[in-house]
Amino acid sequence: MTVNGNWTVLLDVDPAVLEYLTVDGVLFADDRRDVNITAKSIFIRATGNISAGSVSSPFLHKFTIQINGAKTDAGHTIDSVLSGNKFMVVTGSLNLYGQPTTTPQTTLKQTATAGSSTIQVGTVDWSAGDIIVLSPSFSKSTEHERKVIQSVNLDGSVTLTTPLSYTHYGASTITINNNYGTLDTRTRVGHLSRKILIATGPDSGYGFTVVIYGYFDSSTNSTVVGTVNLKGVHF
Repeated sequence: MTVNGNWTVLLDVDPAVLEYLTVDGVLFADDRRDVNITAKSIFIRATGNISAGSVSSPFLHKFTIQINGAKTDAGHTIDSVLSGNKFMVVTGSLNLYGQPTTTPQTTLKQTATAGSSTIQVGTVDWSAGDIIVLSPSFSKSTEHERKVIQSVNLDGSVTLTTPLSYTHYGASTITINNNYGTLDTRTRVGHLSRKILIATGPDSGYGFTVVIYGYFDSSTNSTVVGTVNLKGVHF
């Protein structure tokens, strides 16, 4: 599929799953609904643009771009030095401004023990289905955890879809004092999910590539370089 011409297409209907999407015109996500684009590869060419929201008016719904190719695909050629598959190549512009969370990270308010499916984090603007990460509390750096939220509760607790594998400190009295100062050892909880998501497809063992690329345009005797502006975007 090729979107071309010097005009704007408002994405008020999700396109069908595409083999290969080339954008020469402008695709602008309609912020009255959640928007999804799925293609094996996407090429935003010199005059092309995919946009959602702006600096002053971030996108409030969900916008998902899924790169759906597999490592066995034949792939595509951009020019004599760039080819491949499962990619997003930008020689035009990609402008994605999502609504950021007001709580990108916090600390546990109470210690959460291994086997528990509930953590105390206080007031947050998170939602069911969001992904969070908990830092380790002990000397083993591997004791971090990535979890999915089942529910955010009125009492300041968050219920997880699966139980914790490790214990994480949360009591405010757990500090380490030495000659250099005081170390707060409470577990940090980071919020990873954003309204705008650029994700891999079903072949999850094979990631995608994003290339911001430049080339010399002999017709205008100038160099064209892609531009990317991202805020509130989750890869």
